Amino acid sequence: MTDVLSELKTLRKGFGLDDPKALTRIGPWLRLAAGVTDGDDDAATRAKIQLFLRHATATLSAREARAITLGFAVDGSDERRFEARLRQLGRETGCDPRTARRHLDAALQKVAEQACAAMSPEAMTRADLWHLRHLVAHVRLGTPFSEVREVRRVISHRDGLREVAFSYSVGEPPTDPADMAIDVLRGGVRAASERCSATRTRVRVGLPHPLRRSETHGVTLKIITSAPMSFYVCTPQCGCARFDLVVGFRGTSAPDRIWLVQDELPMEAGDPERARIPVPLDTKGSATASFTHLNPNRSYGLAWAPA
Repeated sequence: MTDVLSELKTLRKGFGLDDPKALTRIGPWLRLAAGVTDGDDDAATRAKIQLFLRHATATLSAREARAITLGFAVDGSDERRFEARLRQLGRETGCDPRTARRHLDAALQKVAEQACAAMSPEAMTRADLWHLRHLVAHVRLGTPFSEVREVRRVISHRDGLREVAFSYSVGEPPTDPADMAIDVLRGGVRAASERCSATRTRVRVGLPHPLRRSETHGVTLKIITSAPMSFYVCTPQCGCARFDLVVGFRGTSAPDRIWLVQDELPMEAGDPERARIPVPLDTKGSATASFTHLNPNRSYGLAWAPA
C-alpha cells in the first residue's frame, strides 16, 4: 500500500492531471490499479487514471471526494498549481492549507487501501517488478499429449531484475502438476516449479542477465500436458499490450465449434452456454486470434467444444 500511496502523492504535484509531466509520474502500482496497459497511448492512460480517481471518490465522504477532485485537478487545474488548489480546498472547508493537506492525505490513504484490496496477491507481488508486454502462443492438440509453445516478452520496472515467474492452470478440473511438464527453451533458465494454489502451478525463470528499468526481454517456454484442453486463455495480472494465439487441431477430431474469449472473467472462459463470437478453422486445421490492450485479471483466448 505504501507504493500506491507514494505514487498518488507524486501524481498530484504541479498541475495534477493537467501537468505536462503527469504521465511520467504514473508508476507501476498506479498503472495496475487503474488498468493501464503498455499499449495505451497518452490519452487512454490519462483517461484511465481520471476514471480510477472518479470511481475512488464514489466511496468517500463529500469532503474527502472534494479533496481528491481538487488535489489531482480531476476536473481541470485552471492553471493552478498544487499549493493554490490546497488553498482553495482550505477556503471551501474552513481550514488552513496545512490542515487541508492532512485531509487530502487521509483521503489518499483510503484510496490506496481500496486499490490494494482489489488487487490479487500475485499482481501485488509482481507490480513493482515487471509485467507481460506481448505473448505469442502456439497450441498443438494431440493424443495422449498436447503441446504449447509460448514466447513471453516482459518489461522490467526496475534496474537489476534477475527473475520472472509465470503461472499455469491446465485441465478441467486442474490436473496434477506431475501431468504437466514445463521447459524453458531460450531466454532464461528454469529456477523452480511450485504449486501456488489448488489450481495453478508457478514456474520461476532466472534471466541470463539483470534487466534494466524499461528493458524488454523474451522467454520461450514449452508446456507438455496429458490433461484434456477445451480452452487456452491469457489472464494477465498487470495488463498486456498484445496476445497472438494459434490453436492447431490436426491429429485430433475437429471440434463442434470454436469461440472467442475476450475480456471475460476467468471462471467464465470455458463456459459453452454463453453467447460467443464463432471462430472458423483455416485450411490447415488451425484457429487464430489476436488481442491488444488486454485488461488486468480478464481472460482472452479461444475455447472449443469437443466433437
